[in-house]
Amino acid sequence: MTSIVIGAGLAGLAAAGRLASAGHDVVVLERSDTIGGHASSVTRDGYTFDEGAHVLFTKDEEVLQAVTAGAGEVTSHEAVIMNYHKGSWIPHPVQCNLHALPRRTASECVLSFLDARGDEPIRSYRDWCYASLGREISERFTFPYTLKYWTIEPSELAADWVGERVYRPSREEVIRGALGASESGDHHYITTFSYPREGGYGAFVRGLCDPSLVRTGRQVSHIDWRRRVVSLGDGETLAYDGLVSTMSLPELARHVAARVGSRTQ
Repeated sequence: MTSIVIGAGLAGLAAAGRLASAGHDVVVLERSDTIGGHASSVTRDGYTFDEGAHVLFTKDEEVLQAVTAGAGEVTSHEAVIMNYHKGSWIPHPVQCNLHALPRRTASECVLSFLDARGDEPIRSYRDWCYASLGREISERFTFPYTLKYWTIEPSELAADWVGERVYRPSREEVIRGALGASESGDHHYITTFSYPREGGYGAFVRGLCDPSLVRTGRQVSHIDWRRRVVSLGDGETLAYDGLVSTMSLPELARHVAARVGSRTQ
């Protein structure tokens, strides 16, 4: 059985490794010249740079073993989470440490939090933030970070993913934190994290699958799901029995639509 995996990031490489272990003939197609996707690292002049800010903080032993298998020596570190806002360093979470802000700003955040209503319908992450943190904290801190991190407005995000990722404080915690009593505690979902001794975060991708399965510099142009054929930019076509795509859904839809459109004209 031949399986094609599109994308050689963490998800694509992990899928390829599992498929190969199950006896599939696997080909991984990666449009860039390196593997790892957003988890890749490059070394220049003796310094290693990660593609993004990444840490491994899962507590799932199976995931830890899979990701660290080929990374060499991996060290564990205590996470120190801080927020920077207009010249002030604020312990995390902001909503429990408002004393680090200018008094006027802190008082506005407290009053807004106390005015927040928790009985409104929650249709989006924006609604959840307004109900749980108040308008001032949401618009000063949570929303700008959300747009920077997710590149999408809070009103377009659902709220069922929040869980432990955003702490919902009590009134007592907010008031004590505004008066100067730090309430940071262990409210962040990252308390410790792992990181490779050498090679940057990209070292984690080494053991996920056999590198010989990966074809870099191969751009997918069309996907014909009826005929089970993937076409590449250089004109090569590859048949498959199973297909795993790690492209974004809009990008995947464009590749499929391009093939459908060419056949219906």
